[in-house]
Order: sequence, then structure tokens, then C-alpha cells
Amino acid sequence: MAVDDDRRQTAGQRRELVIETFSRELDGNVSGSAAARLGDLLRTHPERHLIVSGDIDGLASAAMLARSAPPDWRAIALIVKSGDVLLHPDFISGTDLSKCFGVDVYSTYVDNVSNHVALWGTKKPHSSAAGLAIAQAYDTEVKRRAQTTLLATPSLWAGIQGSQSRTDLPDSAGYRYPLGTAHVLLALLEAIDRSPRLFDREYLPWLLANADGGLKTIRDHPYNVPLWWSSLAAAVGPATLSESLYQTAARQAPIAFVDTVNRLRAESHLVDGAPAQHLNDDWNLRSQSAEAIGAITKWISSLSGWPDPFLGGSEGIKDWLRVPLTSRGRLLTTLPTAPTMPARLELFRAHFRESLASALHD
Repeated sequence: MAVDDDRRQTAGQRRELVIETFSRELDGNVSGSAAARLGDLLRTHPERHLIVSGDIDGLASAAMLARSAPPDWRAIALIVKSGDVLLHPDFISGTDLSKCFGVDVYSTYVDNVSNHVALWGTKKPHSSAAGLAIAQAYDTEVKRRAQTTLLATPSLWAGIQGSQSRTDLPDSAGYRYPLGTAHVLLALLEAIDRSPRLFDREYLPWLLANADGGLKTIRDHPYNVPLWWSSLAAAVGPATLSESLYQTAARQAPIAFVDTVNRLRAESHLVDGAPAQHLNDDWNLRSQSAEAIGAITKWISSLSGWPDPFLGGSEGIKDWLRVPLTSRGRLLTTLPTAPTMPARLELFRAHFRESLASALHD
């Protein structure tokens, strides 16, 4: 059967899965839901150290959380693409992970909100029953940890299979949660009546809607993105910011975002250090330098009224210490190459152990 036919055939099942997922996890009145658990954390933990991904999605999400969380929820670590961490000098000797919260950073040790795919699924790697047993033991452990650690990632909630590429299965990787961390975090905060305000309506809605490329993916993947996005918005209500962002993306004119990008560039082209100088045409960071991160964080705060999420202020990031990220996980979706099957299986098992042992998955 053709891929397009599979997408049509699975649409009903996928819709049911997504609706059931968000109905359960985005209901702040349901004990044990992700929304209720986040509400409990915000209510009972006056201080948390944020570990933030150093891209637009991470920066916007961190600022949003800083607005809705207690004043001492502030970022002390920033993960950048090079595989390094920018660390606040006060924490160079380490920090208690139980006091941390990941923003656009996935971990099974740290309460976090992210958009990662966390589970292997039911696919036999290279038709190996032994390999599948190893992978499913990993999935079981991830699900066990999710009972005590808030893993606010929609693909995990829905049981999306990271290794499965079959288009005739409604929970395969091709139908994973396709949006940014900012989208699900906003919905979670709205579900527990901690919604931030969007004072600016010229730039900020476009910035948030486009987190992790949402404005492009809704056009390029019409079989998957609108389903997730509309259900996410519907779960928190028709008069919410989540609904407004969905409508911004779904009804965008062909050049509306381009006009917004050009307007920002024209507005600030003579201003040294202006945000447009640090953003490309897709509003992703041109670099993850301290200067760029500081400028964009300041811009987000100026648009939103949300506080600077970094401990001591983002202008101090230039003095943060750069250290290698030595505990960083990746989830393979195939058996590793090795001369014999037993050797492959041992490498496979070691990979899952390393992934579970890793403190952070950026």
C-alpha cells in the first residue's frame, strides 16, 4: 500500500490516540496527569535549577516558565549544540539533579518538559528476538521512571515507537509529536491556570508558533501536524493562547511570516546588537554565542514582560563556564555494526545502559 494510503487509513486511529493522550495528560484535575504533576511541582517547590537547551525553543520556553513558576526557578545551565554546557560559576562543582528541571531537555533523572521520542517500541532489530527483549527492557525502565519523574513529552505519553518506520501503524515514529517544547509547555501552564500573558501581538505569537519550525512543518506535514496541534489546543480550550497560536499557523498567509521577519529587520537594522542580527530568516539563532543568547533572551523579555530566566541575568552568560557534556544520551534505532550477532547484541545492550545512565538528552 502507498504511503499516502497508509496515512489516510491510520488517520482515525491516530486521531483517537492523540485525543486520548491530551485528554488525559492536559487535565489538571486528573490526579497523576502531567498537568497536575507540574502544578504540584510549581506549588510545592519554591526553587528549581533550570537546565535549558540553547535554541529558540529552549529560550522561549524557559522565559515562559520563569513567568509562571516561583521566582527562584532560574536557569543555571545551558546546553549548546557543540555538546558543551555553559554553567553558572556558582555550580561548577555540580548540583543535585533532584533540584533541577529540564526545559527542552529530556532526561529520565530530571523532571522536564521536552519534545523527544523516548521509547524503542515493538520492532525487532534485524529480526532479533534477543535484541527486541533488550529494547523492551529499556522501554519498561523508562516507563517505570516516568511514574516518579515528570517526563512531559507527548510522544512518550502516546507511546510512539521511535524505531518503527512503518506507515501503517498509528504509533510509528513518522507520526510522533511534531511541535516544539514551547507548545506543550504553554498548554500545560494553561491547563493549571498559570498561563503567561502575550502582551505583544506583532512578533511574539509568530515566535512561539514557529518554535521548532512549527510554521513550516504544518505546511510540509499536513497528515500529522494539524492533528496534534489542533488537539493540543482543544485540550485546553477554545479561548486559549494555544488555540490562538494554532490559528496563527493554520491560517497563515503565504508571506505573513516573511513580512514579520522583514519588519523586525527594518525596525532594528541600525541598532547595534538588535535581535534581527542574531536570527536567520527562519528565526533560528545564527549562533549560540553568549552575545546572541543574551540578546534574544532580552528581546523575548521585552516583548512578553516575562522575566529573564537565567540566574543573575542573561547578560552574565558571557562569564559562565563552558564544560564538556560528558553524560549525553542518544537512542539508536538499529543494531550497531559488529562482526557477530552476539557482539552486536552486547553493544546494543551497552548503548541502552548508557542511555539510561545519561543525565541529559538534548
